[in-house]
Amino acid sequence: MSHDYDENLLWANLKADPQSDDLQAVLADSDNDLNTAYWNGSSWSVTEDIETSLDTSSKRCADFEWAPAGSTGRLVWDSDGSSGSHLSQRSCSPRCTGSTSSISTYYGEGRWLTLYRNPTSSDKVKILGARLKLNSYSSSPDLGSFAFNGSAYSNYGDNVISGDTDSTSFESYSIAFLGVSALSNISLVKLDQTALQPSPGGVVQFNITIRNNGAVQLNPVVVTDVLPAGLTYSNAFPAPNSSIGQTLIWNSFGPLNASASAVIFINATVNEGMVDDSNPTTVLTNYANASGTPPSGPIVVSEDYADVTIYYANLTVIKVDVTPVPTSPGGLVQWKINVSNPG
Repeated sequence: MSHDYDENLLWANLKADPQSDDLQAVLADSDNDLNTAYWNGSSWSVTEDIETSLDTSSKRCADFEWAPAGSTGRLVWDSDGSSGSHLSQRSCSPRCTGSTSSISTYYGEGRWLTLYRNPTSSDKVKILGARLKLNSYSSSPDLGSFAFNGSAYSNYGDNVISGDTDSTSFESYSIAFLGVSALSNISLVKLDQTALQPSPGGVVQFNITIRNNGAVQLNPVVVTDVLPAGLTYSNAFPAPNSSIGQTLIWNSFGPLNASASAVIFINATVNEGMVDDSNPTTVLTNYANASGTPPSGPIVVSEDYADVTIYYANLTVIKVDVTPVPTSPGGLVQWKINVSNPG
């Protein structure tokens, strides 16, 4: 970009549209003029003299930030001097050619002003601002913050940040939003709920509890359960979207809001031949995992497993003639039956 200015360019701050290749530059010169330049992917468009009396040219007391959804943004600056009581702003769609309006109750003479975009478009706060200024009754600096919710500004206070810097010579502050990866989380707990000791031909029961432990909605949520060899799937509630071999998949389990949970119940039948008299018990392990997609950022994943013990069931009967003496018609015959459980 090349453009002729009446004065020397002192400050340039470039912000990228989060949803496209567009750019917005904030430009301040030595004559306290505020200008912007918009890049549409192929050429620049300059909007000159949005303001001609910035509070200072030795610091950057103006900034622009895109809305989380892109294509529009906000330009905010200080221009009312040491006795002022407001900030100035424009809506940029995407060029900053609209009308200027005042944001009231912002006192003091501005030195540094920075805007930060919230990476999560569903949150109430869309843009957060930090402002370092000289207060109106002394030369000491104060550090404050404000927010834009998509339609209005809220001033958190001109001196709400306790760690005020001792100087306005440098932009000695910064603000960052927690990334969505830090705000999103999911947990999965797999339990064996079989009420009685299962044996071949019997039914084992599992449940899976999926919980959104984060602060943002997860959608979709995909749950996969892999039954071990030795079990045959019978049914589940809710029913899986697919059942192929030992793998059960719920591919549209969601949306799951923050702090919400859901439960899946699974029944499976124990196959014959899993245990015998030489191997009377065996342990089968059932694995499950869940993945959730936040509004922005990486997918979050959790997994768990549950063990179920299969028992050998058997019954033997031994019948023995225990008549003490030979019998004849009218005599008494005695039998002894031994029943045992070798399982």
